Formats: sequence, structure tokens, C-alpha cells
Amino acid sequence: MTVLIVEPFYGGSHKQLVDVLYRHYDASSSVCTLFTLPAKKWHWRARTSALIFAQLIPHDDSYT
Repeated sequence: MTVLIVEPFYGGSHKQLVDVLYRHYDASSSVCTLFTLPAKKWHWRARTSALIFAQLIPHDDSYT
């Protein structure tokens, strides 16, 4: 299983949660891919992160 974790605001409590999830899936037999953006200007991240991730993340049907 390939797990894709996407976090547009990688800082504070968001970072803690993503790190726990990443360690959990990485410790299991799953392959885990992490895409993040810096924790700056959250209101702009909410507006533009989908466009940024659409360009960064390669199309792959194996993500769950």
C-alpha cells in the first residue's frame, strides 16, 4: 500500500500529527510519501495550496 500525506501548513500541531502518521506508516510495510509546504501565511496556504500541490504531486494511481 502506498500512502500519500499532503499537508499545506507543516508547522506546530499540524507537523506533530503528520510526523506521527508518517512514522506509523513508515514502520509498517507501507510506503509513505510526504508532501508539505512551509507554515507561513495560513490564509494564503488555504487559498493556493491545491494549485501548488497539483503541480508538485505526480499522478499515480497507487496512492490510497
